[in-house]
Amino acid sequence: MDQSTCRKMMKHVKKKFPIIERLPKYNLDYAVSDLIAGVTVGLTIIPQGIAYAAVAGLPPQYGLYSAFMSCFAYSVFGSAKYTAIGPTATLALVTYPYAQLG
Repeated sequence: MDQSTCRKMMKHVKKKFPIIERLPKYNLDYAVSDLIAGVTVGLTIIPQGIAYAAVAGLPPQYGLYSAFMSCFAYSVFGSAKYTAIGPTATLALVTYPYAQLG
């Protein structure tokens, strides 16, 4: 494999996994800010996820899974600065009819 192919492949991997580029630049200041943001979002999204699971007619565990797993996936694959992550009222309402079938 030549060098240009290797560079193209690495560029493609970095595009698909933005965390590869962000992680080496991560420092303690970012960690403190992320911790504060994480606690704030966690305190908001836990009751919200449980409530939206109830709206969708699902057990509360599904609301918690949708709340946290989407955040983990976004931290690895995400690159948009402003986006809604986690359970939403629209998602719960769209899911409700299908949850009743199973």
